[in-house]
Amino acid sequence: MARVYNFSAGPSMLPEKVLKQAQAELLEYGGSGQSVMEMSHRSKWFDAIIKDTEATLRRVMNIPDNYKVGFFQGGATQQFAMVPLNFMTTGKADYIVTGNFSNLAAKEAAKFGEAKIVASSKDKNFTYTSGKTALCKYLFKRYFNQDLFPVLLSGSDINSNIRLDNIIRVVNDKIGKQYSSISISATLEKSNNNRFILIIDDFQKSAKGNDKYWKLLVSNIESLFSNIIIVGDVSLPNDELSAYPPFENFEKFHILEFGADLRNKLVEKWYAIGIDTSIESRNEMRKKIDYATRYIKTILGKNFIPAVPIYILGILQSLESVKQSSENYSLHGFYYEHLINDALFHAVDNQKNIGFYRKFLTKLCYGFFYENRKSVSIDEFDEFHTKYCEEHDVYNIGKTEVKSTLKKSKLLLFDPEVTFGHKYVYYFFVAKYIADNLDKEDIQEIVKKLCKRIFKNEFANIIMFITHLSKSPMIINELINNANARF
Repeated sequence: MARVYNFSAGPSMLPEKVLKQAQAELLEYGGSGQSVMEMSHRSKWFDAIIKDTEATLRRVMNIPDNYKVGFFQGGATQQFAMVPLNFMTTGKADYIVTGNFSNLAAKEAAKFGEAKIVASSKDKNFTYTSGKTALCKYLFKRYFNQDLFPVLLSGSDINSNIRLDNIIRVVNDKIGKQYSSISISATLEKSNNNRFILIIDDFQKSAKGNDKYWKLLVSNIESLFSNIIIVGDVSLPNDELSAYPPFENFEKFHILEFGADLRNKLVEKWYAIGIDTSIESRNEMRKKIDYATRYIKTILGKNFIPAVPIYILGILQSLESVKQSSENYSLHGFYYEHLINDALFHAVDNQKNIGFYRKFLTKLCYGFFYENRKSVSIDEFDEFHTKYCEEHDVYNIGKTEVKSTLKKSKLLLFDPEVTFGHKYVYYFFVAKYIADNLDKEDIQEIVKKLCKRIFKNEFANIIMFITHLSKSPMIINELINNANARF
């Protein structure tokens, strides 16, 4: 029989060894005189199966003891009903719709109460996450409800053609989709043109991301519209530092980071979801909140990330994924590994190639470390790519694609030389190479040198990531030996 390789989201292929064991025990399980499908769920045999399964899950998935493991009937979609039935105690719930499953979950919850969609990326097939785009949509609805005439477009709608006629064409096209038949020219001719508000999201994508055209583009937009709101990411130029500042006539605003009070409220809301009202449960929640608050303060204090809600929620999610006993090293490593993987996931067109980029960056970073360099030229980068692909028989991922992808991920910068978008990306991948090759004597010698000079910030961070990526006792022993030698 030819085996089918089935990796479906639901039932998928199992190892033959597992199937044969199930086949052998189909008529009788464990000397019970009956099949698993025949025995009572209250029997000692089935109770043993459940307990063994839970123990295995805890071991394989590293589930802490203060978490319960639930076994439920049905698949994932059944939980869309079970969640509101159990947790929508007030008859209301907020939903963030970022994909097909969350969209289905919100629809199911609406059957049992008021399911309010507070943010959604459904309009663009879930290709962005809620944030500044959600702010633009909020402003659009707010101005529309105030009897104004907002029009929302993305910077990517304005390609390299930044002439006035093309801008009018793009805006007219958006008006046709967002309103009934009305043209921008007709609107501009009216005396109440002040009611018209142009909102441009992701401005950094306009003119195909070529910032040298942005000043002229903004000037042309200003000649057409009186009320303009432009939103973008950190790549938008600072007028004080730019040779051709495009936003001289604009008021500038930044999305504020959360202060301590708002951070604490967010943490409390996170841990309050789904708890019971017993004193033990409240005490346990208080411990979690105190721990999470201290850890978030540590992360933000070291300037790993900005104190905006999406990153704080990411920290809370990472806290759920690893044991607190590893907080000093593993959690820092886990969190940064999560950010790197997320950056690659959103930048790589073909998800099958993520492994290539991780290995490529690992080798590149170690080369930087070994040669004590902080940057390379574009030509040197291309040469490294050619050599790497030849060594690993990779012929379908060209230089242009690699540079475009890594630039999009912001893990590497190309301006004009190739450098790292953040020093901790460099530390992580150097540590990854060392952890993968710890069985080699020359790498072990490097680890010993790093441990002896751990007072250097670079070496200390590399060691921190190595301890996350490798469980080899050699590193800890080396650190202890060095500490004993000094004290």
